Amino acid sequence: MAGPKIVVFAPADEESLSLLENAGCRLTLGTAGWTSPQGNSEDELVTMADDADVLAGATIRSARISRRVMESSDCLRLVAKYSVGVDDVDIDAANELGILVTNAPTEANWGAVAEHTMATMLALLKKLRERNLSVHRGVWRAPELTATYVGRRADGYGGITIGIIGLGRVGGRVAQLLEPWGARVIAADPYIDAQRFADLGVEQVDLVTLLRQADVVSVHVTLTAQTRHLIGQEQLSIMKPTAILQNNARGPVVDEAALAEALKQDGIAGAAL
Repeated sequence: MAGPKIVVFAPADEESLSLLENAGCRLTLGTAGWTSPQGNSEDELVTMADDADVLAGATIRSARISRRVMESSDCLRLVAKYSVGVDDVDIDAANELGILVTNAPTEANWGAVAEHTMATMLALLKKLRERNLSVHRGVWRAPELTATYVGRRADGYGGITIGIIGLGRVGGRVAQLLEPWGARVIAADPYIDAQRFADLGVEQVDLVTLLRQADVVSVHVTLTAQTRHLIGQEQLSIMKPTAILQNNARGPVVDEAALAEALKQDGIAGAAL
């Protein structure tokens, strides 16, 4: 009897493929990958998924694991993601079809996002790219490249306010990484209880208050119907004109058209997506 057919639409490593093959699985590999999420089209995935028992892989951006893809196999029972998010899978369709969807929220995935958040935040606040270019051009300490000091100081400087939207795994780790810096950290998350805010030493506020007060807004929410374009024109208009926005969420949680307009109109100082 032939083993189960697994379509790996975005392979991540050779070791896992070898383990599946050694277990008797029949593999069909897609062209997307861990470092290159652009891969097969929906039509190609439909063909590949014919008679598949499992669809597996990392992030894919060229096409979603749509209802049409999942309906191409009567024996499909599982869509297994190697990465944190499942926004590239039609969850509603999977539920209706009785297909289990899993993901892999390992520390290697979500912890890395938190560290990347810190790196990009500091690069923007300290103007590292601009200052590096300036030095290479022979200019030293240009006044317009004065960096932002993050934390409180003994001379009375109060530090900046950093706002975290979404205090789950990633947002919580960002709060922990910020603690030694001495900045004021506020967060908004209606799904997290007050004790977690207290445990992390973070001030709990609503979204509007966070947007009004934060010098840096860092977004760490799961993409859902409720969070799509969570930050749009109205929300951007509330923010300080000197603020920096970081979208560290997967997918269009931030309305990029509204953001581009805000940047053009000096509505906010900078952004990292």
